[in-house]
Amino acid sequence: MKSALIAALVSAIIGSGSAVAATRLINGNLIQNRSIPATKLTRAAVASLRGLKGAQGAQGPQGEQGPAGPQGAPGAAGMNGTTSITLVRGANVSISPGSYGGSGAQCPNGAHAVSGGFVVSAGVAYVEASGPDSDPTTWDALVLNPSGSGATATFHAWATCAS
Repeated sequence: MKSALIAALVSAIIGSGSAVAATRLINGNLIQNRSIPATKLTRAAVASLRGLKGAQGAQGPQGEQGPAGPQGAPGAAGMNGTTSITLVRGANVSISPGSYGGSGAQCPNGAHAVSGGFVVSAGVAYVEASGPDSDPTTWDALVLNPSGSGATATFHAWATCAS
């Protein structure tokens, strides 16, 4: 037992002396860079290490397309479009040879003449004018029965009306 006591006492003296000597011998300035491997450091010491910022790496590949977004809000109401097309006919007009005659096709209320023309149902007639009137609800036609035709010409205007 005496020898165990002596061994414990010697061990305590050597251990305390080594610790005191180690604090005097090891100084951070004396440790050379990269002389202690990371495996000998604590996790906390490794986590606290910070090096210089490196160069930016190459761009990675494009990621997959994401899911579709939510439905957008409805758009503003558009202008009212054409809801009705009507074909109207003007009155028959008879023209004697060497004379002019005019006929107009009038659209119903709220409609406008968008196209038109005329039809010669008897005799010979040459068109002098065919088009919308200054009032956009009427299509006018003006025709000439030539003097040498020898017969009365009959015609009427027509219009395509849209509302």
